Amino acid sequence: MRVSIQVALIVGASLFSAGCNSDAGSDVPAPSELDAKTNDVSRQPVPEAADDTAQNDTIVGGYTKASVESADVIVAAKFAIAEESKKGSVLALGSIDSAETQVVAGMNYRLRLTVDDASTMKIAEAVVFQDLKQTLSLTSWEWK
Repeated sequence: MRVSIQVALIVGASLFSAGCNSDAGSDVPAPSELDAKTNDVSRQPVPEAADDTAQNDTIVGGYTKASVESADVIVAAKFAIAEESKKGSVLALGSIDSAETQVVAGMNYRLRLTVDDASTMKIAEAVVFQDLKQTLSLTSWEWK
């Protein structure tokens, strides 16, 4: 029994070694063909780091442009207006000028709004947070 296990290990090791150095249809390069950019785990070349901002203006973890016509954006904008109105002024949403979203433990909506404040149109920037239970909260409001 002990001899057969040793033979199996030796045969397996020599097959593995032969497979690593074989050119017979293998897509994995032999160790001698690998360069400095090789990932030791997969033995495949590691791609160059992409410049995400140059390709699509997205930064991982940052804000991403969103449609001002998105139902979620409209709900967040109306919520921001309602919350800010609780401070005394009667505000009405004129338009959503721009919207961005950020995935966190939930979603942040950063909004640029045109707001009707007693028949005077003003610009405001608001951030509305939506938690994982879909509860909204106004985290910032700034008149511009």
